[in-house]
Amino acid sequence: MKNEGDIRLSIKQARRLHVLEEVTGGVITSREASAALGLSVRQIQRIKTGYEEAGASSLVHGNTGHKPSNFIPTNIRALVAERAVGLWKGASASHMSELLFAEAGRSVSPKTITRILKGAGLKNPFSHKGPRKRRRRARMERFGQMLQIDASPFDWLSNGSMITLHGAIDDATGSVTALRFERTECLDGYFHVLEETILKLRDPRVPVFRRPLHLLFPQPFKALPHRGAAGSRGREDPVRQGPGDPGHQGPLTPG
Repeated sequence: MKNEGDIRLSIKQARRLHVLEEVTGGVITSREASAALGLSVRQIQRIKTGYEEAGASSLVHGNTGHKPSNFIPTNIRALVAERAVGLWKGASASHMSELLFAEAGRSVSPKTITRILKGAGLKNPFSHKGPRKRRRRARMERFGQMLQIDASPFDWLSNGSMITLHGAIDDATGSVTALRFERTECLDGYFHVLEETILKLRDPRVPVFRRPLHLLFPQPFKALPHRGAAGSRGREDPVRQGPGDPGHQGPLTPG
């Protein structure tokens, strides 16, 4: 048994020692000790039994002062740091792990190799993944083979009103073929853009669209409840109206 004068206790362990001394001395009860330490009465009894058998050393964990089983010796760490700037320069952490096992017979994971290099102030060139390479689609060869259409809501007139600009761009040349303002993104705006493009180019062929089909054949609009003058819930009106619907406001032109 170690001399109690040689035992080093943490603040938490020293607090437990003080409470146990009061419990064994009859100053406080086990229930009061459990409330003071935040433990159950059963834990207090178990700690008290160990204290009565081994003294203050029972409060110290058995692994205190011992190195963990997976501890990497200093000579292995130094070898990895030395080889990383020498023979193994440019190798990945996984490759270094294999080279270390072949040279020193010590199995070390790639993550541990990375931590050793980081602790030595060395950078692993393979620690970060490179940018993903994406293949861009080649443009069409001739003007008019493909037409890309889209709509963008914005305060285009700089007066606080949000309007939507419908536009069409030729895929081969990147030139804008038609533009049109509408109050919201709607099928009527796309049809006017397509009509203007065909009339401008004098080409009866229908271009191929890169937009999803729902732009040409929109999904059913969501309906919001319509409230009358008295605020009661009545019929439901569509959020956006087509050119054939009553009350359609038509295109919005600047000015």
